[in-house]
Amino acid sequence: GSTVTKAFMSPLTVGIFDNVIVDEASMVMIPALYFASGLSTKRVVISGDFRQLQPILASRHKDTKAELGSDIFRISGVQNKFIKGQEQNHCAVLSEQYRMDDKICNLISEIGYQKRLFTSQSRKDVIVDRPNWLNKRIIVIDSTSISPLLSTDANNSRSNIAHAIAVRNLAET
Repeated sequence: GSTVTKAFMSPLTVGIFDNVIVDEASMVMIPALYFASGLSTKRVVISGDFRQLQPILASRHKDTKAELGSDIFRISGVQNKFIKGQEQNHCAVLSEQYRMDDKICNLISEIGYQKRLFTSQSRKDVIVDRPNWLNKRIIVIDSTSISPLLSTDANNSRSNIAHAIAVRNLAET
């Protein structure tokens, strides 16, 4: 296994494979996807959701964003065909999800998936023992009292230690 970026940046350490599976493909820049696909001798499976994040580009140039900021689902026409409700022989659309609360799934399904996405019954049957205040669909936590400050490191990565600790503490609840 490898990330697409690792395969693209260090091809000699990755090698050639019979099958290449690219997941989260909406985030992969097209040149990197073409390169990773070329590492396969038999077949390539591309999976992901065009409603998720697009490739992340450091460039602010309009032409660069236009060329590298698009994903395989737009370029191949899969996105437009899905939106128009057209079936595609080479695609499988997942309709059952297991991760979101049913009310959130219903909202997202109506807005972005033509009401085709639903929550698995096994997800609905999960009973979680947690404090009552955590059973709300949306929880807003005012963090002003802990003075959250944004920090930027040498690579321009942003972080907020106060929020990180608050999330950790919430997860441990």
